[in-house]
Amino acid sequence: PRSFTRTAARRTSTSTPRPRWTGPTGTPSPAPRFFKHEIDWLLVGDKARVDETLVGSDRLELDTLLSRVSDAAPGYEAVGWVWFLDEARSDIVYLVEKDTSDWSYLLLNQYTGDILAAPRPLDHFLTDWLLELHFNFLLHDAGLAVTSLFAVMLLVLGVTGLILYRGFWKRLFTLRWNSRLVVYFSDLHSLPASADPNTISRRTAYPPDRVSPPPEKASAGWAAASTPLIPSMNRTTIGSKARFVRSAIP
Repeated sequence: PRSFTRTAARRTSTSTPRPRWTGPTGTPSPAPRFFKHEIDWLLVGDKARVDETLVGSDRLELDTLLSRVSDAAPGYEAVGWVWFLDEARSDIVYLVEKDTSDWSYLLLNQYTGDILAAPRPLDHFLTDWLLELHFNFLLHDAGLAVTSLFAVMLLVLGVTGLILYRGFWKRLFTLRWNSRLVVYFSDLHSLPASADPNTISRRTAYPPDRVSPPPEKASAGWAAASTPLIPSMNRTTIGSKARFVRSAIP
């Protein structure tokens, strides 16, 4: 009975905690990508942003800036140009080395034409490296194929989960005022996280009123101990499940 109880508790345990910078499948989180400029501002602010006193003045003409880039990087060809609504952010110019397919980029002051950062690989800075890790696992084209496969799998998982558990929204924003404090604080704690797609996907995949595992994974002992006795239990803790199973076993 003791070993069976420990097994039952393990089967009802939650998912394994993941590192902070990983997403719901263990893949790198997009957080570094969303805050890339803010992190660059802290680490290399003199390159990521121009002098604030220049903001509001006229940009140099694109032909003039392109000439400055050609003079600063004669062995490269400009193939992409990015400027931002935030006028204090420096321009990003994407380059390809001549007679190769190697990409790089430089940072340019759009008001003076000064080169703030010489041509460097796409994964040069810390945030660049994290961005490449997020997009292709540092495997380039092969990594893009892998991340695309993961994206399709997650899309299928989300769509099928919404179809199977289409009533999950009924308890998504539940806040039980008249319950015990532990229940109330549990609802209050999970309420802000309801807008998180990871939370929605977990609640969709594992609705709270499901106690026993899927039939194809359940052992005969588990089915005999749990199914006839507890057809439905809401938000039962692991410990109470284990005690209930222990009391059901002679």
